[in-house]
Amino acid sequence: MSSLTMAWLVRYDANNRPVPELATAVPSRANGGISADGRSITYHLRHDARWSDGVPFDAEDVRFSVNVVRDPANNEVTHVGFDLIDRVDVPDKYTVVFRLKRPHAGFYVNFFGSAFAQPCILPRHVLAGEKTINQATYNALPVGIGPFKYAAWRRADAVEMVADPLYFGRKPKLRRIVFKIVPSRDTVLTQLTTHEVDLWLPVPAAYYDRVWNVPGIHVLRQSSYGYNHLDFNTEHGALHDPVVRRALRLATDRATIVAKIRHGVGVLQESVVPPAHPFHADLPRVPYDLAAANRLLDGDGWRRGPDGIRAKNGERLAFDFAIGTGLPDTDELVELVRASWAQIGV
Repeated sequence: MSSLTMAWLVRYDANNRPVPELATAVPSRANGGISADGRSITYHLRHDARWSDGVPFDAEDVRFSVNVVRDPANNEVTHVGFDLIDRVDVPDKYTVVFRLKRPHAGFYVNFFGSAFAQPCILPRHVLAGEKTINQATYNALPVGIGPFKYAAWRRADAVEMVADPLYFGRKPKLRRIVFKIVPSRDTVLTQLTTHEVDLWLPVPAAYYDRVWNVPGIHVLRQSSYGYNHLDFNTEHGALHDPVVRRALRLATDRATIVAKIRHGVGVLQESVVPPAHPFHADLPRVPYDLAAANRLLDGDGWRRGPDGIRAKNGERLAFDFAIGTGLPDTDELVELVRASWAQIGV
């Protein structure tokens, strides 16, 4: 929803090229936006941008938003790159200078860029008096700066947006968008069939074939920059051991996950950079190999106990698996991984 109600310093276009949005230009060495040592990034801002409540946008909103992201008391999806900011200077109302501790190649994305789930620039005039943003009344109906603005947010029911006449960019062709909150996937499929809903994005893999058969619905299948992944908490004693992590990867049957749980929708890959990305590189495929995983753990001193679970120096290979449950595909995924890992003593 933020992609519709917010704006970024730099937005990525359909060809994955950075283009200015709230900024007037994408900073570069050629235009003076990036200093010779790479430690100063200067953005010149638009003069015509207004928040959806009519208040003008300016450089202080950017500086305020940096401070919000850097404050550990605030719940932010990511802080990547923000620890490299030494300070933010505001020479005038429409100029922001990021002073970095060292050069950071990802600043286009991380510092209020549209790619992935980056933090949004927030309205200082609304939030400056709050101790944190977590419980701010602002969250009930946020003030934005994008092509749409929030008209209503009915918890557990729907979010309604309307075109914002104050938006500085190209006006949207739609006048109104409603995001319906429908807990049941079967109900969504029914509402799609009856045209009570117009768009289902993304369609869960388990419903992919059924959606194809809905009359009057156009199905678009294309590459995505999203990816499914298992992440290791390396502060856990056993998971701090790279041998354990390699063994778990060898013991994860990704091909079966794609074929049976994802119903063939998806691409196996070895990094977070998807095939459609210009920086994608083909890496050697890591196979599903239980024997190799067991050899790694044997060689690293992890011994099976009477219950079949391996241990080393008092640390057991027993983990809590955090994942959303209650959906058939995620439940199947947990059971498949559990069964595979059990065969290597986890």
